[in-house]
Amino acid sequence: MLLAQNSLDSLGRRTITPLVSAPVLQSKEGARFFFEIYADSITRGPLIAQYTIRSVGKKAEDVDVQRHRVIVDQKRVQVFDNVNLEKVSSGDYVVKVSLIDSAGRFFTEAERPLQVRAAGLVSYIRDLDKAVEQLLYAATSEEISRITEVKTESDRLARFNEFWKKRDPTPKSPENELMAEYYSRIEYANQNFSHYIEGWKTDMGMIFIKYGQPDFVDRRPFNFDTKPYEIWEFYQKNRRFTFVDETGFGDYRLTRPEWDMRNRLR
Repeated sequence: MLLAQNSLDSLGRRTITPLVSAPVLQSKEGARFFFEIYADSITRGPLIAQYTIRSVGKKAEDVDVQRHRVIVDQKRVQVFDNVNLEKVSSGDYVVKVSLIDSAGRFFTEAERPLQVRAAGLVSYIRDLDKAVEQLLYAATSEEISRITEVKTESDRLARFNEFWKKRDPTPKSPENELMAEYYSRIEYANQNFSHYIEGWKTDMGMIFIKYGQPDFVDRRPFNFDTKPYEIWEFYQKNRRFTFVDETGFGDYRLTRPEWDMRNRLR
Protein backbone atom coordinates (compact mmCIF):
# COMPACT_ATOMS: atom_id res chain seq x y z
CA MET A 1 0.00 0.00 0.00
CA LEU A 2 1.21 3.50 -0.83
CA LEU A 3 0.72 6.04 1.95
CA ALA A 4 -0.12 9.71 1.81
CA GLN A 5 0.63 10.07 5.52
CA ASN A 6 2.47 8.03 8.15
CA SER A 7 2.84 9.66 11.57
CA LEU A 8 3.05 8.93 15.29
CA ASP A 9 1.29 10.99 17.95
CA SER A 10 2.67 11.82 21.41
CA LEU A 11 1.38 8.49 22.77
CA GLY A 12 3.10 6.47 20.07
CA ARG A 13 -0.10 5.73 18.18
CA ARG A 14 0.41 5.50 14.45
CA THR A 15 -1.86 7.14 11.89
CA ILE A 16 -1.68 6.09 8.25
CA THR A 17 -3.58 7.48 5.28
CA PRO A 18 -3.62 5.51 2.01
CA LEU A 19 -2.59 7.30 -1.17
CA VAL A 20 -5.44 6.54 -3.54
CA SER A 21 -4.69 8.29 -6.83
CA ALA A 22 -2.54 11.37 -6.31
CA PRO A 23 0.98 11.48 -7.78
CA VAL A 24 4.11 11.15 -5.64
CA LEU A 25 6.69 13.92 -5.82
CA GLN A 26 10.28 13.27 -6.82
CA SER A 27 12.25 13.40 -3.56
CA LYS A 28 14.66 11.51 -1.37
CA GLU A 29 11.77 10.54 0.91
CA GLY A 30 9.82 9.55 -2.19
CA ALA A 31 7.08 6.96 -1.95
CA ARG A 32 5.92 5.72 1.46
CA PHE A 33 5.11 2.01 1.44
CA PHE A 34 3.28 -0.11 3.99
CA PHE A 35 2.82 -3.86 3.88
CA GLU A 36 2.51 -6.78 6.26
CA ILE A 37 4.50 -10.00 6.28
CA TYR A 38 2.85 -13.13 7.67
CA ALA A 39 5.82 -15.38 8.36
CA ASP A 40 6.34 -19.03 9.21
CA SER A 41 9.48 -20.70 10.55
CA ILE A 42 11.05 -20.82 7.09
CA THR A 43 10.81 -17.13 6.32
CA ARG A 44 11.84 -15.78 9.73
CA GLY A 45 15.07 -13.86 9.91
CA PRO A 46 16.53 -11.10 7.73
CA LEU A 47 14.90 -10.63 4.34
CA ILE A 48 15.39 -8.17 1.52
CA ALA A 49 12.48 -6.05 0.32
CA GLN A 50 13.28 -5.36 -3.32
CA TYR A 51 11.49 -2.48 -5.05
CA THR A 52 11.60 -2.62 -8.85
CA ILE A 53 10.29 0.52 -10.54
CA ARG A 54 9.23 -0.15 -14.12
CA SER A 55 8.00 2.38 -16.67
CA VAL A 56 4.78 1.64 -18.54
CA GLY A 57 3.94 2.12 -22.20
CA LYS A 58 5.72 1.22 -25.42
CA LYS A 59 9.20 1.62 -23.90
CA ALA A 60 8.57 -0.29 -20.69
CA GLU A 61 11.79 -0.90 -18.79
CA ASP A 62 13.18 -1.13 -15.27
CA VAL A 63 14.33 2.36 -14.31
CA ASP A 64 15.45 1.69 -10.73
CA VAL A 65 15.88 -1.18 -8.28
CA GLN A 66 16.26 -0.58 -4.54
CA ARG A 67 16.81 -3.15 -1.79
CA HIS A 68 16.08 -2.62 1.89
CA ARG A 69 16.72 -5.02 4.78
CA VAL A 70 13.71 -6.26 6.72
CA ILE A 71 13.85 -8.22 9.98
CA VAL A 72 11.12 -10.84 10.30
CA ASP A 73 11.14 -11.92 13.95
CA GLN A 74 7.47 -12.72 14.54
CA LYS A 75 4.50 -14.18 12.71
CA ARG A 76 3.10 -10.82 11.69
CA VAL A 77 5.45 -7.96 10.84
CA GLN A 78 4.36 -4.51 9.73
CA VAL A 79 6.79 -2.80 7.37
CA PHE A 80 6.89 0.96 6.84
CA ASP A 81 9.40 1.89 4.18
CA ASN A 82 10.39 4.75 1.90
CA VAL A 83 11.55 4.43 -1.71
CA ASN A 84 13.85 7.17 -3.00
CA LEU A 85 12.47 8.79 -6.18
CA GLU A 86 15.15 11.41 -6.80
CA LYS A 87 16.40 9.59 -9.91
CA VAL A 88 12.96 8.68 -11.27
CA SER A 89 11.61 11.01 -13.95
CA SER A 90 8.02 12.19 -13.87
CA GLY A 91 5.65 9.71 -15.48
CA ASP A 92 3.66 6.52 -14.89
CA TYR A 93 5.25 3.40 -13.43
CA VAL A 94 4.57 0.06 -11.80
CA VAL A 95 6.38 -0.82 -8.58
CA LYS A 96 6.99 -4.50 -7.88
CA VAL A 97 7.78 -5.32 -4.25
CA SER A 98 9.56 -8.67 -3.81
CA LEU A 99 10.69 -10.43 -0.62
CA ILE A 100 13.99 -12.28 -1.02
CA ASP A 101 16.02 -14.29 1.49
CA SER A 102 19.81 -14.32 1.87
CA ALA A 103 20.06 -17.21 -0.62
CA GLY A 104 18.29 -15.19 -3.29
CA ARG A 105 15.02 -17.12 -3.10
CA PHE A 106 11.84 -15.16 -3.84
CA PHE A 107 9.04 -15.70 -1.32
CA THR A 108 6.33 -13.40 -2.58
CA GLU A 109 5.81 -10.28 -4.62
CA ALA A 110 3.11 -7.73 -5.37
CA GLU A 111 2.68 -4.84 -7.79
CA ARG A 112 0.93 -1.50 -7.74
CA PRO A 113 0.84 1.54 -10.06
CA LEU A 114 2.87 4.62 -9.20
CA GLN A 115 2.58 8.09 -10.70
CA VAL A 116 5.65 10.28 -10.18
CA ARG A 117 5.58 14.04 -10.63
CA ALA A 118 8.53 16.40 -10.60
CA ALA A 119 8.53 18.76 -7.64
CA GLY A 120 7.22 22.10 -8.88
CA LEU A 121 5.09 20.57 -11.66
CA VAL A 122 1.37 21.23 -11.44
CA SER A 123 -0.77 18.23 -10.52
CA TYR A 124 -2.60 17.90 -13.84
CA ILE A 125 0.65 17.31 -15.80
CA ARG A 126 2.02 13.80 -15.40
CA ASP A 127 4.95 13.80 -17.80
CA LEU A 128 7.13 16.90 -18.19
CA ASP A 129 8.66 15.87 -21.53
CA LYS A 130 5.20 15.15 -22.94
CA ALA A 131 3.94 18.50 -21.63
CA VAL A 132 6.82 20.24 -23.41
CA GLU A 133 6.03 18.39 -26.64
CA GLN A 134 2.41 19.51 -26.29
CA LEU A 135 3.48 23.17 -26.28
CA LEU A 136 3.24 22.91 -30.08
CA TYR A 137 0.17 25.18 -30.24
CA ALA A 138 1.35 27.71 -27.66
CA ALA A 139 5.08 28.14 -28.28
CA THR A 140 7.45 28.73 -31.16
CA SER A 141 9.99 26.08 -32.13
CA GLU A 142 12.70 28.29 -30.63
CA GLU A 143 10.86 28.48 -27.30
CA ILE A 144 10.43 24.71 -27.21
CA SER A 145 14.10 24.15 -28.12
CA ARG A 146 15.15 26.41 -25.27
CA ILE A 147 13.38 24.06 -22.85
CA THR A 148 14.57 20.79 -24.39
CA GLU A 149 18.20 21.81 -24.91
CA VAL A 150 19.08 21.51 -21.21
CA LYS A 151 19.97 18.03 -19.96
CA THR A 152 18.45 17.70 -16.49
CA GLU A 153 14.75 17.43 -15.77
CA SER A 154 15.03 20.09 -13.06
CA ASP A 155 16.46 22.57 -15.59
CA ARG A 156 13.77 21.70 -18.14
CA LEU A 157 11.13 22.17 -15.46
CA ALA A 158 12.54 25.58 -14.54
CA ARG A 159 12.41 26.75 -18.16
CA PHE A 160 8.97 25.22 -18.67
CA ASN A 161 7.61 27.12 -15.66
CA GLU A 162 9.39 30.26 -16.84
CA PHE A 163 7.59 29.99 -20.20
CA TRP A 164 4.18 29.82 -18.55
CA LYS A 165 4.96 32.41 -15.89
CA LYS A 166 5.44 35.02 -18.63
CA ARG A 167 1.91 34.23 -19.84
CA ASP A 168 0.19 34.05 -16.45
CA PRO A 169 -2.89 36.33 -16.64
CA THR A 170 -3.02 36.59 -12.83
CA PRO A 171 0.59 36.34 -11.57
CA LYS A 172 -0.41 37.04 -7.96
CA SER A 173 -2.73 34.03 -7.77
CA PRO A 174 -1.37 30.55 -6.90
CA GLU A 175 -2.62 29.00 -10.16
CA ASN A 176 -1.70 29.89 -13.71
CA GLU A 177 -5.17 29.85 -15.27
CA LEU A 178 -3.93 29.94 -18.87
CA MET A 179 -1.66 26.96 -18.29
CA ALA A 180 -4.47 25.05 -16.56
CA GLU A 181 -6.88 25.80 -19.40
CA TYR A 182 -4.35 24.78 -22.05
CA TYR A 183 -3.64 21.37 -20.56
CA SER A 184 -7.27 20.72 -19.69
CA ARG A 185 -8.03 21.25 -23.40
CA ILE A 186 -5.32 18.75 -24.28
CA GLU A 187 -6.87 16.25 -21.87
CA TYR A 188 -10.28 16.80 -23.47
CA ALA A 189 -8.81 16.41 -26.96
CA ASN A 190 -7.18 13.11 -25.99
CA GLN A 191 -10.44 11.81 -24.55
CA ASN A 192 -12.63 12.83 -27.48
CA PHE A 193 -10.56 12.94 -30.67
CA SER A 194 -8.06 10.08 -30.35
CA HIS A 195 -8.01 7.25 -32.88
CA TYR A 196 -4.74 5.85 -34.23
CA ILE A 197 -2.93 8.96 -32.96
CA GLU A 198 -3.36 10.95 -29.76
CA GLY A 199 -6.27 13.35 -29.84
CA TRP A 200 -4.17 16.46 -29.27
CA LYS A 201 -2.29 15.73 -32.52
CA THR A 202 -5.43 15.52 -34.68
CA ASP A 203 -6.87 18.44 -36.64
CA MET A 204 -9.93 18.58 -34.38
CA GLY A 205 -7.70 18.42 -31.33
CA MET A 206 -5.52 21.25 -32.63
CA ILE A 207 -8.48 23.55 -33.26
CA PHE A 208 -10.08 22.72 -29.92
CA ILE A 209 -6.84 23.39 -28.03
CA LYS A 210 -6.26 26.71 -29.80
CA TYR A 211 -9.81 28.05 -29.78
CA GLY A 212 -11.72 26.11 -27.12
CA GLN A 213 -15.27 24.80 -27.34
CA PRO A 214 -16.98 25.88 -30.58
CA ASP A 215 -20.11 28.01 -30.30
CA PHE A 216 -21.92 25.87 -32.85
CA VAL A 217 -21.26 22.46 -34.43
CA ASP A 218 -23.01 21.31 -37.58
CA ARG A 219 -22.57 17.53 -37.90
CA ARG A 220 -23.33 15.88 -41.22
CA PRO A 221 -23.06 12.07 -41.11
CA PHE A 222 -22.36 9.86 -44.09
CA ASN A 223 -24.79 9.83 -47.01
CA PHE A 224 -24.63 8.79 -50.64
CA ASP A 225 -23.75 12.24 -51.95
CA THR A 226 -21.07 13.48 -49.54
CA LYS A 227 -18.51 12.21 -47.08
CA PRO A 228 -19.14 12.80 -43.36
CA TYR A 229 -18.15 16.29 -42.28
CA GLU A 230 -18.46 18.75 -39.41
CA ILE A 231 -18.48 22.53 -39.35
CA TRP A 232 -17.29 24.33 -36.22
CA GLU A 233 -18.27 27.97 -35.70
CA PHE A 234 -16.52 30.39 -33.34
CA TYR A 235 -18.65 33.52 -33.39
CA GLN A 236 -16.58 35.85 -31.21
CA LYS A 237 -13.37 34.87 -32.98
CA ASN A 238 -15.07 35.06 -36.38
CA ARG A 239 -13.62 31.69 -37.37
CA ARG A 240 -15.20 28.76 -39.18
CA PHE A 241 -13.59 25.34 -39.69
CA THR A 242 -14.74 22.41 -41.80
CA PHE A 243 -13.55 18.85 -41.10
CA VAL A 244 -14.10 15.97 -43.53
CA ASP A 245 -13.85 12.26 -42.74
CA GLU A 246 -12.13 11.07 -45.90
CA THR A 247 -11.79 7.43 -44.81
CA GLY A 248 -15.08 6.83 -43.01
CA PHE A 249 -13.24 5.81 -39.82
CA GLY A 250 -13.64 9.05 -37.88
CA ASP A 251 -10.38 10.62 -39.04
CA TYR A 252 -11.68 14.13 -39.59
CA ARG A 253 -9.26 16.43 -41.43
CA LEU A 254 -9.41 20.17 -42.00
CA THR A 255 -10.36 21.07 -45.55
CA ARG A 256 -7.84 23.92 -45.37
CA PRO A 257 -4.63 23.84 -43.28
CA GLU A 258 -4.91 26.07 -40.23
CA TRP A 259 -1.41 26.95 -39.14
CA ASP A 260 -0.87 30.62 -38.58
CA MET A 261 1.89 31.85 -36.29
CA ARG A 262 -0.37 34.71 -35.22
CA ASN A 263 -3.09 32.34 -34.02
CA ARG A 264 -1.17 30.58 -31.27
CA LEU A 265 -2.89 30.42 -27.91
CA ARG A 266 -2.02 33.49 -25.87
